Amino acid sequence: LRLAECDPHTLEVWKATWGGGHPSGWGGWDWEPLLRRAWKHPSSFHLAIWSDRVLCGLAVGRVSDKDPNGRRNTVSIDYIESAHDPAHPLRGAIAFLVVDAAETFGRALQASHLRLVEPLPGVLRLYEQLGFTTVWHGERALYCERRIEP
Repeated sequence: LRLAECDPHTLEVWKATWGGGHPSGWGGWDWEPLLRRAWKHPSSFHLAIWSDRVLCGLAVGRVSDKDPNGRRNTVSIDYIESAHDPAHPLRGAIAFLVVDAAETFGRALQASHLRLVEPLPGVLRLYEQLGFTTVWHGERALYCERRIEP
């Protein structure tokens, strides 16, 4: 298991191995523009999750602007996706790994909250089991959020 920043090699592997739609019917994002945009911003969060040489998961997000005390309040994750191969070695663990990595990153920045933006309906129950509270706008989940404990 290796958690790493996304880099050009990550994009090469993504292009070569994640073709077609995601088996869940959700996701299937074009990671190239998402990551290229993230690379331009020092306050971005981007994560590649590897099992040996298999790219098993990707995530990208951002950190809020600094408050008057110089701290960043929120780490937001905008996109999470697991590899499209239903037999990849970390199937079922990607969300847990992303949440743990983002929380650790947030703790290092003294952020107080972790936010999962516009979560897919199929994972709301999982996020709530992980201690997140869902904020709704009508019938649409805007985000799930939980405190980052120091």
